[in-house]
Parts: sequence; structure tokens; C-alpha cells
Amino acid sequence: ALPISYVNLYDNTLSIEFVEEATEFDAALRHSAVRDLFKQDIHNPFPTLQSKANDLGSENTGRTKMRFVPVTQGYIGITRADGLMVIHQKRAYQRILFEQFIDSLEKKNGPSQQLLFPETLQLNPSDKLLFLEILEEIKHLGFDLSPNPDGTYSISGIPTTLGEESPQEIIEDLLEQLKHESSEKTVLNQEKLARIMANRTAAKFHLKSLSEEEMQSLIERLFASSQPTVSPNGDLISKLLDKHFLEHWLV
Repeated sequence: ALPISYVNLYDNTLSIEFVEEATEFDAALRHSAVRDLFKQDIHNPFPTLQSKANDLGSENTGRTKMRFVPVTQGYIGITRADGLMVIHQKRAYQRILFEQFIDSLEKKNGPSQQLLFPETLQLNPSDKLLFLEILEEIKHLGFDLSPNPDGTYSISGIPTTLGEESPQEIIEDLLEQLKHESSEKTVLNQEKLARIMANRTAAKFHLKSLSEEEMQSLIERLFASSQPTVSPNGDLISKLLDKHFLEHWLV
């Protein structure tokens, strides 16, 4: 079933309602256009929220377009009839990237970008043991790895989301964090691996200034995720600054 947030996205001047849990509800059945929009995979392009809202019908003349406001570095504001919704930019990226990595791990076909020149991965003995335990999962994320006769590994490609980062540093950092995640190094699950990768990748977006188009794309992808209210680390992604909050704050 659709989260209530998707349906409310087009209600009350395109307001975005954040609900703690996605539960089944009957109201979604009355909003087939909204349901069709969010059925699509977040990797694929889809219509913008504004264009989709315009397609819902001319009878919805009381609704207005969403407006995005850069509140300060690292935060996005969405103006609403009942206040200002503030989005934590880095945590929003964490949620989006987390679900992309989970999808790659489950489908075992993470998108990879090929390196111009392959690099040699060199690890100390203890790190290599952990590396070999999760080698298949690392490949599923989008790393293109092949063994060398001397026991090292050649890296020919890395996940597309990682950009120009050093493959050696990425894998070393991943292994180091996995060692701190659990006292039992053999204990690993997809969520843990995806969370570490998402946190690392999202860090570069923490203070990045976004254009209005980039802000809209981020919000669209966030609300296409399974849990748009909470980051994979359990942190709140958004908060509504309504009239009641402002009246008690500005005293």
C-alpha cells in the first residue's frame, strides 16, 4: 500500500505530510494518478510532482505549486499553507542512497562506472579476510573486481554513485566501519552494508548548494522511497515549523 504521505502530497496545496509508518489505507484507492506515479522505480525518470499535479484535473483549482526555499546550508524548506517544512538534506540523500544500494544488493546488479586505468587493491591480512567474506556483496554494489596471481585484486570499476573517489580508500573505509559495526566480523547483512555505503556517499551532499531543480528532484526521490520520514540511521529527516511552533518559539 502507498504511504499516506504520497496521497497528501496533492492535498491542501500540495502539502507534504510526514507519517511515522506506512500503513494500508482506503484513501489511496481514490488517487490512482498518485499511485501510478510512485509505482515507478527511483532509478528511472518520471514526471515532476508539479507536472503530475497539473494532470490530476482542472477541477483542483484550489491547489498551488510547491515552492522550495534553501533555508541554510544543508537544509531545504518547502512552503505550505500551514507552515514551513524543513528537510535535512544529508539525511534525505542517505535514505535515497540506502534504498539504491539495497536494491543493488538484492538484484545483484549494481550499476558500475569503469575506471580509465584499473587500480590494484592491497589489504593487510586481517582486512583481506573480511574482504573475502563480503567479496560477492561488494561486487553486487557495483565494484568490478578480479583476482591477481600475487593475491591482490584489480579494481576495474566502482559504483556510479561514488564519483571520483579512490577505490582503495572506499573499500578500506568500508571494511573499517564493518569491523566497528559488530564484534563478530562474520555477521553481515545487506542493510548494514547499504547503510555504511549510503552514509559515506551522502556526506559529500551535506553542505552542497542545490538549484531549485535539484531540490525538487531530491524531494521527488525521497518521497518515492519506502520511508521518507526517517534516515537509515533512525534520524528524523524533516520537521514542520507550523504556526503553533513559531508562536511559542518567538516569545
